[in-house]
Amino acid sequence: MAKLIGTNPNQVPTNADLGSMAYQDANNAKIGGLAYPSSDGTNGQVLTTNGSGTLSFVDAASGGVTLLSTATASASSSLTFTLPTSGYAYFRLAFDGLRPSSNGENLYVKVYGTSGNYLYSAKEITPSSESRYSSTGNSNGVRLTNSQYNINAAGANGEFTIFQSATNSVPAYGTFAIAFTDDNSNLVYSNGAWKTGNTEVQTSVQINYGVGNIEIGSARLYGITA
Repeated sequence: MAKLIGTNPNQVPTNADLGSMAYQDANNAKIGGLAYPSSDGTNGQVLTTNGSGTLSFVDAASGGVTLLSTATASASSSLTFTLPTSGYAYFRLAFDGLRPSSNGENLYVKVYGTSGNYLYSAKEITPSSESRYSSTGNSNGVRLTNSQYNINAAGANGEFTIFQSATNSVPAYGTFAIAFTDDNSNLVYSNGAWKTGNTEVQTSVQINYGVGNIEIGSARLYGITA
């Protein structure tokens, strides 16, 4: 016999009671018509419903963002991160306040492959105002800034994504966005997509200025699952 929780155990609930009150039958505790599991799940499991009033514990769905590594610049020539070759659909390199040792320097990102060489990259963007610019990648990697703009003491902020290739049949590609204020306090920004003709598995990513060090700033690498 079902019994109302916290009431006289001999009281028999009506159908209306069962739809809106908490009670317990021989198998499950029920609240508002929902049947809860009779035992706890394992660590990390979540509750799910079958759509017919029965709840159960299941493993959490895959997918999400994992912080893989962090790096802080201190007169550093570059910041380099290792890319796991499996387990993630793509990666996001986020950076804050990356300040060059001298103005008039370009900021580059290099994506390395299994050969140990960085992949020749070209970026493609469509400028829509004076605050945006278009340029192509070169032997230094993907160029995120233009030397006509001086990055002031605030440094550069942005992100760079890399879509993981599990085999050597897919070229490296991704997106980027960057913003900073120049030495005249003008906002400079750029975003778009980059690609490469190389078909190597990506193994690491590096960010650096063309000349000189990264005086201060930080960067973080995230892995994103599908």
